[in-house]
Amino acid sequence: AQFGDSGSLWVLLVSSITIAPLCEEVFFRGFLHQTLRPRMPLVFAAFIQSMLFALMHGLDLILTPASLIIGLILTIVYEWRKTLVAPICLHAGLNLACSILLLFVIESHNNRPVLGISAYNHALRCEIKFVVPNSAAAEAGMREGDVVTTFDEQRVVSFSQLLELTRAKKA
Repeated sequence: AQFGDSGSLWVLLVSSITIAPLCEEVFFRGFLHQTLRPRMPLVFAAFIQSMLFALMHGLDLILTPASLIIGLILTIVYEWRKTLVAPICLHAGLNLACSILLLFVIESHNNRPVLGISAYNHALRCEIKFVVPNSAAAEAGMREGDVVTTFDEQRVVSFSQLLELTRAKKA
């Protein structure tokens, strides 16, 4: 939100509640599930296509299991209603709810101070792993591999502490 352009954000948000649910449901429930279902028990077909759905949505410890559960729920709705309209609408609603949440997060971080770095939390130090181009950190000459030791005359021992110290300031 800080470095992107708002037009792109709106295109992303609108497509996530229109195009994405339509395309994903046609592929995962309409094509893949219907292709797997005659070849194996319903539970296995539902799990396999839901797992592929989850893997397409990201590989992390929170998003992948959540996407798997959502994929299974969408499959149950599809099997129950025998039409793609219901899972498409549910999928669009879930994406809308996530988009609204994203907008609240963006707004809550608007006008907050941002250094423009990402860092590792090592034992008793904060090592920079990425510097956002054209950010305050880049303008200050911070580089990947640098270690932040102090901030406003306070000793920094972790990236989370640095974030807290930064957020306590005004933009």
